[in-house]
Amino acid sequence: MTGAIALVDRGVCTFIDKVRNVQRAGAIAAVIANNVDGLPFTMGGTGSVAIPSVMVGLDDGDALEAAIGSSAAATVRLSNPAPLMRDSALDSDIVWHEYGHGLTWRMIGGMSGPMAGAIGEGMSDTLAILINEDDRVGEYAESDPLGIRSAPYTNYPRTYGDFSGTGVHFDGEIYAAIGWRLFENFGVSKKDNLLDYLVDGMNFTPATPTFEQMRDGILQGISNQNDRCRVWDAFVDYGVGVGASAQFSKRGVVTVTESFVRPAECASGLTLAQR
Repeated sequence: MTGAIALVDRGVCTFIDKVRNVQRAGAIAAVIANNVDGLPFTMGGTGSVAIPSVMVGLDDGDALEAAIGSSAAATVRLSNPAPLMRDSALDSDIVWHEYGHGLTWRMIGGMSGPMAGAIGEGMSDTLAILINEDDRVGEYAESDPLGIRSAPYTNYPRTYGDFSGTGVHFDGEIYAAIGWRLFENFGVSKKDNLLDYLVDGMNFTPATPTFEQMRDGILQGISNQNDRCRVWDAFVDYGVGVGASAQFSKRGVVTVTESFVRPAECASGLTLAQR
């Protein structure tokens, strides 16, 4: 991409990673196109880059993409005034998410690495969505009704087998989707019970855990059979059933074997009435 301006879709990895990637490829600037409707916003990130970058909206990004390879001219100008900046300290989702990191590190211990790091992000999102009873995270801070994740957690499309090991926030969405399914299974009336189970389960979870170790930690503190099956049902729906496992190579590569098998005690799954 030597001497070119790169057009990059928003999503999957961080803004700083996107710009660094095209900078390494020789680009002189980067235009990040939003992947959802909504106003562009000021992109954040930790680190530094040497080339300029700017965000454009979904429609403008589509227009720029259509102009690539043609004789059509395209002009991008910075908005005036700049997009509204909202303080994330006033966003309940962000506050509860960050509190969740303190909780998992204190209760479980090591939460570093591709798997445990993803669980940490997912558990922090779980805390936010349970407290606020909303399947999206960071809508206020992002000025976007879809929030900061790749998809709402209701009927989230990816499962344990889609774990990539390339980004803790993206992979962590899978664990948070399990957390939202737990909320759907327990319901508002049993939300306090669910929160008790999630936090108490950390007492039985080893440091740098896998998804299945988090599941087993939660189950270890539950004696009520219906509630145990509610937990199993949520994990099974996202591929963390009986026999699911994560293996780590010497180079830290994660290989996941997913399973949608319920234990014999919950073999029939939950009925609508139980949910």
